[in-house]
Amino acid sequence: MSNRLLVNPGTPQAWKIELRPGLNRIGRGDSNDFVINHPSIATHHCELIVTESTVLLTSLDATHGTFVERVPVTEFQLHPGHHVQLGSVDMVFQTSGLPDLPDAVNLPGDGARIVVANPGPTTPPPPVPVSPHPNHQPGAISNTTAASEHSTATHAEIATTPGRPALQRGAAGAIAGGLIGMFAWYFLVRVAESDSDWFAWGVGAMTAFGGRFFAREGSHALGMVCGSLALMASLGGIYLGAHHSEAFKSNLSLFTFLWLFLGVITAYKIAANQKD
Repeated sequence: MSNRLLVNPGTPQAWKIELRPGLNRIGRGDSNDFVINHPSIATHHCELIVTESTVLLTSLDATHGTFVERVPVTEFQLHPGHHVQLGSVDMVFQTSGLPDLPDAVNLPGDGARIVVANPGPTTPPPPVPVSPHPNHQPGAISNTTAASEHSTATHAEIATTPGRPALQRGAAGAIAGGLIGMFAWYFLVRVAESDSDWFAWGVGAMTAFGGRFFAREGSHALGMVCGSLALMASLGGIYLGAHHSEAFKSNLSLFTFLWLFLGVITAYKIAANQKD
């Protein structure tokens, strides 16, 4: 049994999102499992957890709302035939091998479970058609084909952008940025004979900029990675400076570690910054 979301249902621009077992993340950012490039879609809009018997939809940082049957939700157990809208993007949830629920059951008030009401928009915006991710070009499917399981199998799959490669690129960039910052600090201490401890903040900023440059988009996970690497790079800079400069070593104080803490926070903020 397979589960999917039919995007732009009832239009010639219809295309599908084939959900996989486990966690499926949908949003505008490249770190998601399924990318929908539309202004009403948040960087990390929602996630769907697929098990053998249930599909649970959870809204994340969705500024423009997540709706099921035009009702705003933050968590919802989907059934075949449910109308889903992410921002202005219209979808229908489908499951192969099972008929759609009757209309009376499709309505949230008549049996579908809403765990928490979404405090965001109370009514969904008008739906607009969207295209798959530009890096991929799956074929369009007709209205009749969308309703039939055997026909839709002939069309291309939705474009996906795995989150792990972007995070790995960001981590590599953060390591490079952290090393550059650490050795630049060491150069100031060893060659320029500077005892400035404020450069601990600079190490954090360089770590984050390296991570964002390679990942191309911020995320909470990238922020945590860059913050951790900034901490290690700053501690490495302190160790090298104290080991090779008595002046730097004698200047170490609480303010040094306050600068270090500020650098770690700065690294997280820069790397986790998201624009919806």
